[in-house]
Amino acid sequence: MSIMSIQDQLGEPESKSFNIRKILNLINEHEWSLYLPSFQRSFLWDEEDIKKFLESMLNGYPAGSILLWHPSNKGIDPFARKFIDTRPEPDHSEVYYILDGQQRLTALMLLANGWKLERGRKTISRSPISYNPSKQGGELIKGMKRGIDLSRGIKDRLGDVKESLRLKRELGSNYNDFIRAIDKILNYEMPIYVVKTFNETPNILGKMANIFIMVNRAGQRITNVELLLSYAAGVFDQEIVNNLRNYYDEIQEKYGEEISIQPFLRFAFSTPLVGLKQQDIENVERFKASVNKIKGQLTLDRKKMLNEKIQNASKSFGIALDLVLEIFGKAAIELLPSHISLIPIACYLHINDISSVKELNENEKALIKKWLLLVNFNGYYSTRPSVKLQKDIETLDQSGRFPFREFLENIKGNKPSAIRISKDSIVEGCNKDILRKPNLSYLFLLYVALVDNEANDLTGRLIRNLNFEELARHHIFPRDKLKKEFNIPEEISEEDYPIKGINGLGNITLVHTDANSEISDEEPKEYFNRYRREDLTKHFIPINDDKLWDLKKFDDFVEKRIEKIYDFLKERYQDIIE
Repeated sequence: MSIMSIQDQLGEPESKSFNIRKILNLINEHEWSLYLPSFQRSFLWDEEDIKKFLESMLNGYPAGSILLWHPSNKGIDPFARKFIDTRPEPDHSEVYYILDGQQRLTALMLLANGWKLERGRKTISRSPISYNPSKQGGELIKGMKRGIDLSRGIKDRLGDVKESLRLKRELGSNYNDFIRAIDKILNYEMPIYVVKTFNETPNILGKMANIFIMVNRAGQRITNVELLLSYAAGVFDQEIVNNLRNYYDEIQEKYGEEISIQPFLRFAFSTPLVGLKQQDIENVERFKASVNKIKGQLTLDRKKMLNEKIQNASKSFGIALDLVLEIFGKAAIELLPSHISLIPIACYLHINDISSVKELNENEKALIKKWLLLVNFNGYYSTRPSVKLQKDIETLDQSGRFPFREFLENIKGNKPSAIRISKDSIVEGCNKDILRKPNLSYLFLLYVALVDNEANDLTGRLIRNLNFEELARHHIFPRDKLKKEFNIPEEISEEDYPIKGINGLGNITLVHTDANSEISDEEPKEYFNRYRREDLTKHFIPINDDKLWDLKKFDDFVEKRIEKIYDFLKERYQDIIE
């Protein structure tokens, strides 16, 4: 079925092709004013993803397309985020919502802006991708160890005369080769598809989200409640919408853009706060009727009761996020597979009138940590979330303490296989692509293991204390060399071949972006000896047999490392890991 036939208020679709230079100019000169709709995810690509994207363009391979939505009502989504910054748009600027291609567009803007940009109240940055003109035919590399930062070449070709003179002086005879590579990127033609809509109702956001599902190749699913809460803002009056927007902005400013509006709204309208069951929140008509009934109610001092309850919700939700940072580490929120799992925690804090993480004792924190690890790794809330959430919330109502054992009984009644984390499920991580959203649970498990093992980032700073932007998802054995070892043609996408453990749990660790750039594409036998053995051990690296550091021993290395990760977690979390 064509994505353009699902709604009669969709206009005739536009299909065009712009080169990268044109796309950058449209954004930088505010011809386009781009927004991320409320159902969009955050920027997930690391340096390796960006490098592969740029290599595809350099080689003339397909590099994907961009799908934009151009509504007649510019403010149709009150919870949308500006794609780049908060500068006011000029009158001539056309508003577009990005339905697909956010990762590509963000990568291009990072390239054009020196690998750093502002999104709302957060800085997004990545280590540079460089071009090595001394290699025959040229090559792209992560970091600037043996190459010239590509973003400098973009500046040159977009009119920065001073940068052009500096590059000519530094590169000499290699300048022309470098600029030819830059021009290949800037002249690359990318398909652009534009969906136009007219006379939109609040329901249109749900339909746009359905298009997002159909074209999104990462397999991200959107539940009914996410669709509902994306467009149900139409039932709120403007004051409530503005307050929700402000509270959500404050949460994102403090905790990062990865925080979705949906879990926050699920919690804000839940039984302990507003009195709605999760099943009612998920049902469009029941939700609208309930909101209409309560939105006009006033407190004794003549303030809107719903606003007061939403304000209380923002406080408890913020404490839940503070708790996640304390018990797991500073990057945990971005790596947490399901923010829905925060809802029972926030309800627990609200019911017990807890106003600070300091009011929780160490036993409570330990129980909450185990429960969050269990439900997030096993994807407990990925199916029938409303039923499971409501049961857990009602369990909280019956207890003044964190009901870990009762929660386990709820899991047993709904999904018996999720009551433990099995060794087999951890070992399966060897052949999972843990860098992609559907397998985020494995990356989260790895992060927890590294933090608990007091691993540092190979430059001396504890993993626990690093922000998400400072962490690189490092391939212990370099991806390109493994592809050659496995005889995988360069032009074949990773989505089209068996991963063979290249992006698996056994070959990924987390280090500082500086260390990742320094190591670049070296093999373990070349760079392990630069680091202290005790630091490598904290990353579950086998150090007693350096023969395992050879590329041809990759499978043996992975098996040994997975065993070390499992043994560590089993000892630490005996009652949830079997």
